[in-house]
Amino acid sequence: MNCNECNIEFTPTRLNVEGQKYCSIRCRNLAAQKRQREKIISNYQKENEVTISNDIAKNNIDNRENESPSRQNYNRQSDNNIIENRHFNYKTHIGLVEANFETKSDLILCRIQLDYANKEKEVLKQKIKDLEIEIFDLENEEKEVNPQQELISNLIKGFATDPVGVLNFAKTMFQPKTV
Repeated sequence: MNCNECNIEFTPTRLNVEGQKYCSIRCRNLAAQKRQREKIISNYQKENEVTISNDIAKNNIDNRENESPSRQNYNRQSDNNIIENRHFNYKTHIGLVEANFETKSDLILCRIQLDYANKEKEVLKQKIKDLEIEIFDLENEEKEVNPQQELISNLIKGFATDPVGVLNFAKTMFQPKTV
């Protein structure tokens, strides 16, 4: 199935396979923004057509009626004000649409950054767990016993209880060997 927005082939992930038209949320949002812009532009064009046809009709009526010149000037001024107000409203609407589009783009960028930060956070949490396991293993590891250190520590402990026996034992142990 191909995406209606970017035309990239994708595998539908929803239960309603026929209902999925876009490959991602990003494509769906872009399509919605395009439809919204087209709707605003078509509404603007329809209102301009109506305004132009109304202006033509008013001009025809004004031309048929022979009123005083001051009254005609009043109508022209009010028509100009109406047209200026409509142009101001359209500019405002277009500005709001552009601001909305920029805000949505910023929101999408922030969501992408948030996803990246969450993934990085998960990786760091896993590294912390691995380091904690390594520390635990190192703390619970049996210390290697050096036989010489063990002998000396036992001699010191025995010296506290039987000093003469320990000295005699030490003399025999540490005598130089004669060949």
